[in-house]
Amino acid sequence: MTPRIQIVGRVPVAPSRRVSAVAAQQHVSLNTFLIHALTQAVAASLKPREKTGA
Repeated sequence: MTPRIQIVGRVPVAPSRRVSAVAAQQHVSLNTFLIHALTQAVAASLKPREKTGA
């Protein structure tokens, strides 16, 4: 079974136009573009970070 992601809510008009334009340049749907961006953000937040200081 394929995991599913559900995006709830709306993107404001101005950012939506810019994001739609980038998605069109990459020849992907807006949903695909947003899901890819979200999965990258989640993966980046799960990576261990280097400790600095102390």
